[in-house]
Amino acid sequence: MKYIIFKTSGLFHPVMFPEHTTHSTITMPAGAVVDSAGFFTISDSGILVGSRKSVSLDLHPKMERDRELISAALAGFGTYMFLDHDYEYETGDEASSTDHPSLAT
Repeated sequence: MKYIIFKTSGLFHPVMFPEHTTHSTITMPAGAVVDSAGFFTISDSGILVGSRKSVSLDLHPKMERDRELISAALAGFGTYMFLDHDYEYETGDEASSTDHPSLAT
């Protein structure tokens, strides 16, 4: 299987599709940023993400993070599993602790 992981507004979105589809033919929503892409298999030990990059997008996988996101998507986990915890909610030129609780000190 192949996959692309894109981000919108601080959320990761894994998109999985069959081997015969080229990564670059997958249409992303307006404003989405493609973050990583690659190949995975499902085995008895779980999801295995390979190190092969997407040639058509010239993107490498982020193997461990991608494995966790694909596993969460296939298991039907909730939105919390797809949050980009490094995302900064900005107002003006700097991040504001009132915009996101994790930035509060």
